[in-house]
Amino acid sequence: MVVDAPGRPHREHVLLLCNGRDECDACAMEMLNSALQDSQFCIYASVLNGRKAHLDTVAANIRDYRRHLENGDLVVLDFQPFYESALAYDLAPFVGLKASIESALEKRKAQDADARTLIFAEAAGMLCAHGHLDASSRLESWWNDVHAGWVRDGLDITVVCPHFIGNGTAAAAGAGNSIMASLHTLVVELMKENRKKPRVLIVEPEPDIRFSYRRYLASAGVDAVIVGSLEECLSKLSEAASLFDVIIIDSHFRDGSAIELARRVKEASPWQRIVITTTLPMQHIAPSAQDAGIPPKDVLIKPFSLSSFLSALGAPGKDGP
Repeated sequence: MVVDAPGRPHREHVLLLCNGRDECDACAMEMLNSALQDSQFCIYASVLNGRKAHLDTVAANIRDYRRHLENGDLVVLDFQPFYESALAYDLAPFVGLKASIESALEKRKAQDADARTLIFAEAAGMLCAHGHLDASSRLESWWNDVHAGWVRDGLDITVVCPHFIGNGTAAAAGAGNSIMASLHTLVVELMKENRKKPRVLIVEPEPDIRFSYRRYLASAGVDAVIVGSLEECLSKLSEAASLFDVIIIDSHFRDGSAIELARRVKEASPWQRIVITTTLPMQHIAPSAQDAGIPPKDVLIKPFSLSSFLSALGAPGKDGP
């Protein structure tokens, strides 16, 4: 994976700017493979690690996966409970994780094993992506303080916190002048040429609008699955091996409630980004959308331009960024 900074980060707290889930996962696998090959201790803490389909993908993409697990060189941690605790402003699980990491490093030193460490931790980026900026900033501040303490103690630990461009982090982080960037020692943005287009699921009842979406998004290079009912949406979600970058749901359906569908998806996957499209006034739909975990910025009022729709997906325009 080519990045805008040479070499792999070393003893840094890294803000890694990714353009969607696929790019985040690909970068994680590349970093972990490189560090494991270099005999480092690795912790992969993803909010998707509680999903068998995701773990199967991880196992297939990390070389000698089982051996690294059995030898204790790789720890794969389900970070969803940590995400939920951070959302509730409870960092106790992270304090416990810090103690576990330090204990593991003491054991590695006693066994003359390499104590250099790579931690790939997703929770803060997922909080930011879903509009929980205060909780995300609080967690990143905690990581920054902890990492600074490790550096002072002479420990060689790199913490990588991926964030998605086009969501809460914003492109300003790449310029180094945002609050989020200030809570890290290094900002790394993956090269634009390597970014993949968003993978989106669109649920729209009107055939003519589905046709417009399909033609426009295909010309923009977006990987879009477009269905016409809430039932079809549930079917596509059950078939999917990984999360969509964005799910777009229109609020006007005869076969059920779009808000209720959004709530069900959020309960199963709190980090899934959902955008609601509607002809209702913002003040009518915003309260129920927020109750379902959808911030006002992710409610689009019809009519809107297709270029605005594309921007809401976090995708560059048809002529580039």
